Amino acid sequence: MLRAVLRPVRLLRSLSVRAGQATFRFPAAAAAIIAIGLIANWTVRRDFDVAEPLARVLLALTAGAAASVAMTLLAESRGAVAIAARLAGGLALAATAAAVGFAHPFLLHGPALTIAIVAAVPLAPFVGRGSSRAFWDFALWTALGVTLGWFSVLIFLLGFTAIFEMVRTLFGFGLGGDAYSHLFATGLTLVGPLFALGRIPHPGEVEARDWAGDRLERAVRPLFEWITAPLVLAVAVIIHAYAARIALTGNVPIGEIGWVVLLYGAFVLSLRVGLEPFLAHLPQPARFVAHRWAAMLVVPLALFAYALAVRVAAEGWTVERYFAAAYGVAAALAVLLQLAPRTRSDIRLVVAVPPVLLALSTFGPWGVADTVGRSQVAMIERRDGEALRGGAETIRGLDAPARQSLLSRLSVLETVERTDRLAPLLGAVGSGDAAQRVAALRGALNEGAALETQAAEAENQSFSVDGAFDVGGFDRVFPALDAAVGRTDGSVPMRLDGRWLVVTYRGRTDRFELPPTLGRPSGRAPSGGLPPLVIDLRSAEGRSLRLRLSRVRRDAQGVPVFVQGSLALRHGEWASPP
Repeated sequence: MLRAVLRPVRLLRSLSVRAGQATFRFPAAAAAIIAIGLIANWTVRRDFDVAEPLARVLLALTAGAAASVAMTLLAESRGAVAIAARLAGGLALAATAAAVGFAHPFLLHGPALTIAIVAAVPLAPFVGRGSSRAFWDFALWTALGVTLGWFSVLIFLLGFTAIFEMVRTLFGFGLGGDAYSHLFATGLTLVGPLFALGRIPHPGEVEARDWAGDRLERAVRPLFEWITAPLVLAVAVIIHAYAARIALTGNVPIGEIGWVVLLYGAFVLSLRVGLEPFLAHLPQPARFVAHRWAAMLVVPLALFAYALAVRVAAEGWTVERYFAAAYGVAAALAVLLQLAPRTRSDIRLVVAVPPVLLALSTFGPWGVADTVGRSQVAMIERRDGEALRGGAETIRGLDAPARQSLLSRLSVLETVERTDRLAPLLGAVGSGDAAQRVAALRGALNEGAALETQAAEAENQSFSVDGAFDVGGFDRVFPALDAAVGRTDGSVPMRLDGRWLVVTYRGRTDRFELPPTLGRPSGRAPSGGLPPLVIDLRSAEGRSLRLRLSRVRRDAQGVPVFVQGSLALRHGEWASPP
């Protein structure tokens, strides 16, 4: 019993020592981590979800802390004095936090910048100096130290939780639920990161000692030589056999070849990096991979490039295709680096290419937002330009496939926040600025959907709900909800107020205008029922909904008095007030 109590105490002492070392060595990063811990505990105390402004702050602090560590390591590797290294870390934190905090669009550029900076941390001490082996040793010991740090924190939290629950069981008193929430929030956002920072080795120590020799090297070596290498060769045989079949039959790739090639490329590149210290004495098949890995990527990358070009030509660029292409470019650049003798055996360049491309994706005309925006606007102009120039009436007359395609492209443009690029095409649609014209376009598309599925039976209509419900960018779906005049539903309160759908969610109430044609009868319903009716609604406050209706009931004047169907919304748009 006493030993069980003392073990977490000793672990707490070790965590405190490591956290103190991290604070002294990386003061700017430690300050950012402390701020994150305070915000996490404040969020737990106030019991509300993280909205975008707070998410910007948290991600900016995270990226700033990583940049501070990277800059401090870079300064240490150059022999800078302690005060200069810490000052460089502070400047890096300020610049990076500002770049991430004000990134636009945030949900694309913020995470991309943060991932790029975190990935650059082990590379920082070896920019323009050192060797591939020194980088491998440093990355291995850094990863091991960080992993052990987090594992120690997990043991610490579970140990103290067990002790507190033991006291509660034996003596009848203990901590409340909020105390446990604060305990885990502090451990995971404050103690854990500080302890992990304390485990990062000094670049000079790694180069001075053969840390990766002996037991640790023997432990990780079989993972690369006898497990990963045979698996990579097996996948290589399958992909090249598929390529040979294409060459013989002329059948182009039509399946999900993209993720297969990208996963294969990740395995090949990771294996090449992992084999770096063992190149002189490798068994087969690891030796084959180590010396032929670049050639093993040529055919799969060519297949990937062809499949991607076909999809882009047909549907344009999307965020997913852009980042898939960026990873393919990173793998291709790693292959091209093998052509020059100076860069052929440097694994640091292989590791550096992906974060560099991620950072480049956040700005400029080549960035993800501008590339996707240009592509989707060009596709809309080519396919639907004539309808848009014809105004609202022409848009209402679009058939279902054309209407769904246009709605899908609008959703992509909203993701990259480039709907303003549609303004030149919407001169005949609505009035006002670009946002108002895009809203008018959505309204016309919704009215067209309602007109197409309008039933002849004015009092009660039923719509097909077979098949999947495409929710697009929405992240909450509530199936089989009812909304009627004067009453609400339980989980997502809804009611009808004339031609308005009133929704209350997370303590917020908003009104969404239903398309006028939704309540306009048009004769008898055809036998066999009505096709699916899916409409997108947007409120004056900027919130969006998607409804897939299964039933609509109207009064004698054709005004809806009851609707039934599935509702999709974006959870973050309904953030509770702090």
